[in-house]
Amino acid sequence: MSLRLSNNRLNGTIPSEIGQSTQLGVLDLSSNHLVGELPKNLCNLISLIELNISSNQLSGELPSEIRKLLQLMRLDVSGNNFGGVIPEELGGCKLLISVDMSNNGFNGSIPYELGQLVYLQELLDLSQNSFSGHIPSQLGQLTLLQTLNLSHNNLVGRIPPSLINMASLSAVDVSHNELEGPVPDGQLFRRAPMEWFTRNRGLCDVVAGLPSCSSSPAREAPNVILLSSMAVLGALLLFFLFVGFAARLMRRRKQIANATSQTGGGAFSIWNFDGGDAYDEIIKATENFHDKYCIGKGGCGSVYRATLSTGEVVAVKKLQQPDPQISWQHFQNEVQALTQVRHRNIVRLFGFCSTPRHKFLVCEYMSRGNLADFLQEDATELDWVRRVSIIKEVACALCYLHHDLVPPIVHRDVTSNNVLLDSDFKACLSDFGTARTLNPASSNWSSLAGTRGYMAPGNSPSATSRQHHHIIHVDGRICRHDRWYDDIFPFLLLVELAYSTRVNEKCDVYSFGVVTLEVLLGRHPGDLISSCHDEGSVMREMLDPRLPLPPAEVSGAVSAVVKISLRCLNSNPVCRPTMQHVSNELCAIK
Repeated sequence: MSLRLSNNRLNGTIPSEIGQSTQLGVLDLSSNHLVGELPKNLCNLISLIELNISSNQLSGELPSEIRKLLQLMRLDVSGNNFGGVIPEELGGCKLLISVDMSNNGFNGSIPYELGQLVYLQELLDLSQNSFSGHIPSQLGQLTLLQTLNLSHNNLVGRIPPSLINMASLSAVDVSHNELEGPVPDGQLFRRAPMEWFTRNRGLCDVVAGLPSCSSSPAREAPNVILLSSMAVLGALLLFFLFVGFAARLMRRRKQIANATSQTGGGAFSIWNFDGGDAYDEIIKATENFHDKYCIGKGGCGSVYRATLSTGEVVAVKKLQQPDPQISWQHFQNEVQALTQVRHRNIVRLFGFCSTPRHKFLVCEYMSRGNLADFLQEDATELDWVRRVSIIKEVACALCYLHHDLVPPIVHRDVTSNNVLLDSDFKACLSDFGTARTLNPASSNWSSLAGTRGYMAPGNSPSATSRQHHHIIHVDGRICRHDRWYDDIFPFLLLVELAYSTRVNEKCDVYSFGVVTLEVLLGRHPGDLISSCHDEGSVMREMLDPRLPLPPAEVSGAVSAVVKISLRCLNSNPVCRPTMQHVSNELCAIK
């Protein structure tokens, strides 16, 4: 849900009641006349992906509670009167890809914790403030960042050499500070215009137009004893440096070897070291996402088959949706979930990219496609043994998500379309765009998610409301008074309650039951779900007629699967078994 009120004539303060709208994904109050401090309750918007309060007259300090906005990807507080230090807790918002804090009164040192925002890609703008101290060397860890602006502050010292590690950087502005010393000798800096470095105390070298650095003359030793002592100390220092370098090199080789073994080798074992090459290769392998490489389309984008120069084949899921907030939310959900999981029956994530032009995931390629299509087109290849095996593997994946992870993850969209098959008919669960981590300290209320026909009774919206995403967008003709929120809050609360549900793992259990019957029947069971009262009726009416009846050695397993699926479809979630119980029962089937 989005609330966009930019470019109005709103005045007064931001009401603390807005913090009750915990399903808000986008809050845009930019370009108004709002004053006062940012209410701490605003940090209760735990679903917030984008916060834009730029171009107002807000003041005070940013609250340390901002650390609770763990889903936040875009933050823009520019053009206000904020002061004080940037809270170090901002470094905990690790999904941020763009931060603009320019044109304020922030002071103190730039917190080194900003170096923890390793997903920052588009922008880090701290210009036109009153920052002092040195530029933190930890900013060099932002290897995906494209634009860095630290201009018009009071920064001193040298530009950290670590900035040359920022391989994606295309613009860096440190002008109008008190910096001095040599500019780091990197490719970007050698090609940079002098305007990025002007009005400093004494920057030199590398950049065309800057003076050459003059080396200070060496001092002569006052006597032979001092000279000898320095020589001995120098030799010892070189020895310890050599030992340290050798140890670090061995650790590095071990890390690379471990990464290679975890990813199966190939191009993706070194993605963390050279993401630019990997990105270029994906674009080249798909000819900039040409339709001839497209192997599937879904609600949030398309999937492409890419063959890399190493011969490896990967699936590239390119996100594209009319509503940018839903697209962002699906993207960050999937990245967050797949980077946490490691299971043979969950599709592997090799890497991801998020730029203004492209947003895509690079995943394990499953050559036989999704289960739904395969059931329709090549049903006879899926004999009863293979079908029982697929059901077991999906159950194993869900058991892992619910019971082996801390905190557990609920998939919330278990369907036959999201079960993929490889060349050996191994099943892998995919598409974690609506996944949700269960927080034991939270009530776990969330907006409705899932696919109609697989959602449990009570969670499924009506056909007219399904898949709607509510955007409240007010133009400049409305809400021109200081009680503007009174007009909007009742509707905002009503929408949020109508499209919310309490998330727990039992919704996945129900969806698993539907998929199980679909595998047995060969198609979605539809309204037949409500008529399934006993095992006998299912065995007679709901087995795939395109296959012969299960032979004696398999009929017992099929019968057991039917019994389990019916328990999963219980309309009362309390009466449904856990996926751990389901998986254990299925694994006991011979």
